[in-house]
Amino acid sequence: MKSEENRSSPDEVTSLSKALRLSGDFDAAEETVNQALLGYPKATKLLAELAEIATARKDWPEAVSRWQAVLEAAGKKPPRRAFRGLASALRRQGDIDGAEAVIH
Repeated sequence: MKSEENRSSPDEVTSLSKALRLSGDFDAAEETVNQALLGYPKATKLLAELAEIATARKDWPEAVSRWQAVLEAAGKKPPRRAFRGLASALRRQGDIDGAEAVIH
């Protein structure tokens, strides 16, 4: 990471984390995002990347929690992928009714 005055933007961190996640290095991806969240605690992109990491790990309860955090942090303009991610994680853990409620 860069020094505080030169710290990476949420977009830069998300790109790095995504590359790490896609290469299968989930721990490094998560650590990268968690460090950036210290400087940008409400950055929706960073929170969504944490949710993507939990999804990639197939940790469905954690994915549900993280996608819900994205929706809460985003306020009135949540990203569509957060709804899809939440519905998918709910479905994967067997909560079909919950998944349908998110979609409708």
